Amino acid sequence: MTPRDHESVIAHYKTLPSAQRRSIVRAASPTLRAELVRVERQLAMDCSPGALAAVLTGGREMQAPHLDLIDRAFIDMADATGSC
Repeated sequence: MTPRDHESVIAHYKTLPSAQRRSIVRAASPTLRAELVRVERQLAMDCSPGALAAVLTGGREMQAPHLDLIDRAFIDMADATGSC
């Protein structure tokens, strides 16, 4: 697989629903699974500030309901400015 093909496969993987992505990860080879875990980590970190905190703390950071509102505000601001 060429690097360009690899990038294309990863780009397509990112568009799949999470349940389908989990299924692919479970069936993947150890090498591919490691790559997909990195992709999943990046997807989570790109999702919201709360998701970023959860990833960076290894899941120890728990998202409180009031922080969901703050996350939503940051996401809406990023969408409005075209930052994401």
